[in-house]
Amino acid sequence: MKARLLLLLTCAFAIGFVPAGYAAKHSKHKADIRVAFLDSCSIDPTRFAERACYLKTDVVPGFVPGNLFSGGDPKCGSRQLNQEQINTLAKAYRLAPEHIKQKLCNVKRLFLTEDDYGSWGLWEARDSAEHNPEHGGTETNRLFIAISDKALSESLNTLHANILAKLLNTNELTAIARFEGAGTDDPAWAALALLAHELGHILVGVSDADGFDPRHPRRKPEVGSGEPPSQCFDTVILAKYWQRNLFLSEMKRFVGFGEQNPNRQKNIQFILDELRGHPVEANNALRALYKSKEFPSGVAAVSPVEHLVVTFEFKVLADALPESGMQRLSIKLPTQTTSMTLNQFLSAKTLSPQVDCLRALGMIPMIRSRH
Repeated sequence: MKARLLLLLTCAFAIGFVPAGYAAKHSKHKADIRVAFLDSCSIDPTRFAERACYLKTDVVPGFVPGNLFSGGDPKCGSRQLNQEQINTLAKAYRLAPEHIKQKLCNVKRLFLTEDDYGSWGLWEARDSAEHNPEHGGTETNRLFIAISDKALSESLNTLHANILAKLLNTNELTAIARFEGAGTDDPAWAALALLAHELGHILVGVSDADGFDPRHPRRKPEVGSGEPPSQCFDTVILAKYWQRNLFLSEMKRFVGFGEQNPNRQKNIQFILDELRGHPVEANNALRALYKSKEFPSGVAAVSPVEHLVVTFEFKVLADALPESGMQRLSIKLPTQTTSMTLNQFLSAKTLSPQVDCLRALGMIPMIRSRH
């Protein structure tokens, strides 16, 4: 949630947020995701899990990603993970596709939070000589991810249902898509989903995906982080599914969970202020959303950035590497009687351009041509 600093900030109940960055001077170069993942690394799943700790919260106001320079890095608290939590995190790491493992093992510290689904991601890329090895420094990139500890004790379906219930302020949701496949009750799937979601926000920021417009707060001369490697956020996400001018009218660096701001969808109506606390209207809106197949979930319909990030999260889950006794994920929409694999779902003509955009931005690998 930086000389160049990328923050991905959420409020107490957030699972997603809009990133920000700043640099000593503006550059016309293309943003490149690889700059945040410089180390080619491989790590044992148990070692990855054992690097996790509970976030230190016994200070006022606690760690705030937006106050990194004044408040210092996030720190570990006194509470320790139990063995079951460590095992779940290790299994989530094993499930992750190889390109996600490569990125996760670059994370300097993984935190658990006790917030009600409070999660965030943060990338700090120092440009100054004090920290940049190219100028005599000792450190380039630091990545931090925090996920709610609830993800280590709930199934993937429970996690997504509870997040939607909080988003829409009702426990009477019935029009919810469900994941299917052997082993989906294993909390490792839920942990991987949250890890992928927060990593997705970091990647949106590092690629400057939404910074195509020079008026974006991250594209000002003193804060620019380079031009996005692709304009697909504008030409695909905004142009096809969102009212572009409304997004451009109130671009922000930091957005808390459920803050829709003026963002409005182009082809469906999913306005949180009109749906919260109204289960009948919320269920009808969810059915219309899934029928359109334009958004992978209700969370994706909150904002264009969440839209891209949730698509990334679903693609990570679709490409996960199940262990013995587990199957690749399928999904059953509330508007359909049969299920389909998650990759089939993402291959729909409305969703596949979004996956192509992830490739164009460097968030997932390009498909190798066959000869």
